[in-house]
Amino acid sequence: MENCPILVKELFNFLQTGYEFELISDKSSNSGIFFIYQNKFCKVGIIIDYRDNEIYVELIRGKNTQYPSDLEFGRNIKLLKDLVKKYDPNKLQADKNNYQQYSESLNENAKMLKKYGTKFLRGEEWID
Repeated sequence: MENCPILVKELFNFLQTGYEFELISDKSSNSGIFFIYQNKFCKVGIIIDYRDNEIYVELIRGKNTQYPSDLEFGRNIKLLKDLVKKYDPNKLQADKNNYQQYSESLNENAKMLKKYGTKFLRGEEWID
């Protein structure tokens, strides 16, 4: 699990190279990791919760949206799976519970964000 932060940086590097994102928060603890990437249009939060064995990729509309925020969730903060459902309702995200499975799940999430998130990452689309 200690390699998960490195893996996140590698798999989601396309945010920095292709969409002008910068990593504005990078926190790791025994309970998980929490990364936030931001560009001039939006933010992407990547959370691995070791306690619940879950991975979340959160899409945050607007770079000034307060995050994390229970008040903004559902309105200006959505999960990647909400965007994926818009384009491919049969595609599911898998939650994993060991390093190999986390690796596979992070890789799948990065692929889905690349495939379905281009317009969001450019500030051209939101999930209603």
